[in-house]
Amino acid sequence: MIRQHIIGHGFELTEAIEQHIRQRFETALTSAADQIVDVQVNVSDMNANRGGEDKCCRAMIRLSGLPAVVVEARNRDLYTAVDEVAHRAKSALWRALKRRQTLRREYAERKQRSEVA
Repeated sequence: MIRQHIIGHGFELTEAIEQHIRQRFETALTSAADQIVDVQVNVSDMNANRGGEDKCCRAMIRLSGLPAVVVEARNRDLYTAVDEVAHRAKSALWRALKRRQTLRREYAERKQRSEVA
């Protein structure tokens, strides 16, 4: 289970919204849960009652041994913004983990070449 912190700004954070956020992020990130320290999700209403794409969802995923991954989306509908961020978070997480794997492999290859020389 991934430790999640959910924070709402500018509106009441209902149980339904929290449940949606928890479910989406758990589903999107569960395959890399052992690499994740925690996830902080901030949802906010940027323009209050003025309309427009004012619902913002921002997630910061802290990883073990890597810099945090931060993704954000804005939309008129908060649930859609959450879905977009969860999808982007999954992609960004896998890019970060792939990058770490590549760097480890390159380091091992350089070390092996230096030992042979």
